[in-house]
Amino acid sequence: MRKKDYTASSTGRRGRGRSGSRYQATLAARRRRRLAAAILLVGVIVAATVFLAIVLVQRSRAGSGVVAAEETPDAGDVLLVGRGDDGSLQQLLLLSADEAGGYGVVTIPPRTVAAAPGGEIRRLDEVYSEGGREALVEYVAGLLQVEPGAWVEFDESLLRTAAEAAGGVDVRAEEPLATADGAVSLDAGDTQASPDEAVAWLAAAAADPQAGPAITPLFYRGLVQGLASLPPERRDTLSRQLADAAESNLGQEDLAALIMAVTAGDSPFGAWALPVRLVGGGDWYLEPLPDQVEALLMGSNAAASYSLEVRNGTGIGGAAPMAAALLEPLRYNITVNDEVSGVDYSQTQIRCGSDALAECDRVRGALGTGTVIKDDLVDRRAIVVIVGRDLAQPPAE
Repeated sequence: MRKKDYTASSTGRRGRGRSGSRYQATLAARRRRRLAAAILLVGVIVAATVFLAIVLVQRSRAGSGVVAAEETPDAGDVLLVGRGDDGSLQQLLLLSADEAGGYGVVTIPPRTVAAAPGGEIRRLDEVYSEGGREALVEYVAGLLQVEPGAWVEFDESLLRTAAEAAGGVDVRAEEPLATADGAVSLDAGDTQASPDEAVAWLAAAAADPQAGPAITPLFYRGLVQGLASLPPERRDTLSRQLADAAESNLGQEDLAALIMAVTAGDSPFGAWALPVRLVGGGDWYLEPLPDQVEALLMGSNAAASYSLEVRNGTGIGGAAPMAAALLEPLRYNITVNDEVSGVDYSQTQIRCGSDALAECDRVRGALGTGTVIKDDLVDRRAIVVIVGRDLAQPPAE
């Protein structure tokens, strides 16, 4: 009998298809499947962990009640309408968010005139008295060429609540300001007002055609700065309280988030008066100055990060405040020094730091004159305007 040869070469049992590269390919395929399964399992675990972390963070936020910055609604321009004790229009502001992340308001005197969509010109306080908020929104849109995305109506008591929470309002004036009835009299510099005083001054400013438009934005700057100094938890509670007391198409949660964002203090807050001029005597009204209004609305809150000082470089008193008034629409925090120096400049100089060259060009455009000079002795984000006779005494036409 022939002996069976059980070697691989004789039987071909190397293995039922395990011969050569097919076997290696099969093993590789199995390894790939196991690796893919492991990767998938790790991915599921990671996703579950991230989801759990998000849930815990959201629950933590909900438990603390603090509105997160990223939850701030994008409401566009917001029209703020303040009513007096008699229900009349007393405060009117347009709140806007800046591209740099800050906020600012333009304060609009109630007796400002504006054109209706149909062309009729009327005072804004009369529009509100007869047509309410909806008519007022239309007139303000025509005045500023800005369609407010939201509105908020509030009573005088809401401002008092906010002022009490801030511990009063620090009103800072660059020059003495006083209403005609004597209800408000501010010296240059800081004046600390109690909550009741601050709200009373605001009401008096609304009825004054001369100093009133300049006093109103000072109140809101001081109020927001005071609220920004509060702890976040206290600001959150106050924001919800104020949102509950107001009427708005934003809803209470979104309005509270907006108040939190405005008073956060992370970015400069600006407040500027709408440029107007007084017209009439007994039945007076305020007429907007179109070019200056456009400059104000095109300005940037980022200008608040620059310092701008206006000095009198002539022997003519009042030259510096006059120049500062021309620059007000650009939204800078302006310091005015009208002290007459011994040097008499024939040409206005605009001296700027290394980071302020572009801003100096804007300053020159607003003044309509001046020589821009880069000055290494000036702080890099500072601008110094020295008013010359070309601006203080323009040539007669």
